[in-house]
Amino acid sequence: MTLFIQSLNNEYKRKFSNSLYLLAIHSFDEPLEAQVLTRLAKNFDFTKMNYIKEYPDLFYKYLEQYIRDAFNRNFLILSELSPDINNLPLIEMRLFANMSLSDKTIKVPDLTKSHIIQKTIFDLLTNAHESVKKKLAEMRKKTMVPKKTEIKKPKKKLQFNSSEERRLLGELKKYYNKPIDRHFTLIKLQDFYYKNRELDDKHLQKCIKYCYEDIENLEELNKVYIKDEIKRLKKIANLKPKKEVEIEISEIKQKQFYYNIPAFKRRYYL
Repeated sequence: MTLFIQSLNNEYKRKFSNSLYLLAIHSFDEPLEAQVLTRLAKNFDFTKMNYIKEYPDLFYKYLEQYIRDAFNRNFLILSELSPDINNLPLIEMRLFANMSLSDKTIKVPDLTKSHIIQKTIFDLLTNAHESVKKKLAEMRKKTMVPKKTEIKKPKKKLQFNSSEERRLLGELKKYYNKPIDRHFTLIKLQDFYYKNRELDDKHLQKCIKYCYEDIENLEELNKVYIKDEIKRLKKIANLKPKKEVEIEISEIKQKQFYYNIPAFKRRYYL
């Protein structure tokens, strides 16, 4: 069980609920260390995350110091702070955030609603924050501020969304005889296949296909657009001087379809 609880704190395992994680370490008297505590900070209403993100080592150092001063060790044991959790408010949650693993829900005590746990952890984090703030101010005076930690977000693995492809192709079929709606659907298809171009060359070829299809339909698109715009204008023609209406109609015919046509640019870079 100890190994399982420890594994839940690994980066790749963090789909597991923080509330369930806290309940697990409370139930088995597992240590809550400074580094894990900072990851859970928001669960205890601590929102000043800038020093945790930018100067994590310095923050951990001061947080450990305050934990050691209060408990004579480098970690917390939640069950010592709040032995009885039966009277805490219950929270309903899925066992895993990823519904493909499980969609079952359970009700568990919400340890973040324990006044003593919440206040203890919030105060520790606040004290560490203030100490880092003071230390950085001192270091700036001596022009020796440590370099900020660069936060690199893990690159998401791209997966082809077949249901989205079917939806867009169905939308294209639905609007095929409506040139303006069809144009915007073709743009969405171009974007969809271009985004997936690295997964398979066929997606790039489909992107090119829909670029040329959009370009080939521009003449029809322009005719429908002009017709619709003139029709719209004539509905309110009695509210404007006749000369003004004639000028606007002339401008519509000159401008034609003025929306963005990304296919023109995209075809040269594919």
